[in-house]
Amino acid sequence: MTSLDDGQGAARGRRGRTSSKGDAVGFLGLDGVIRSLNAAMATQLGRPWKQCVGRGFVDLLSEGPAHLG
Repeated sequence: MTSLDDGQGAARGRRGRTSSKGDAVGFLGLDGVIRSLNAAMATQLGRPWKQCVGRGFVDLLSEGPAHLG
């Protein structure tokens, strides 16, 4: 995971990273809340992406994967 920065260079870098198909990528706010993530990161967290966005990253890690089904 990476924290956001308002610089234009960082914005260009974020666009490139989010297009990586196999990399687990997520963006956190300064408060540690997940603002966006790709499918690979949701898989790593063991949850559908809809259950991740808006939640604290550390909270999801401490809870472990969701039991689906």
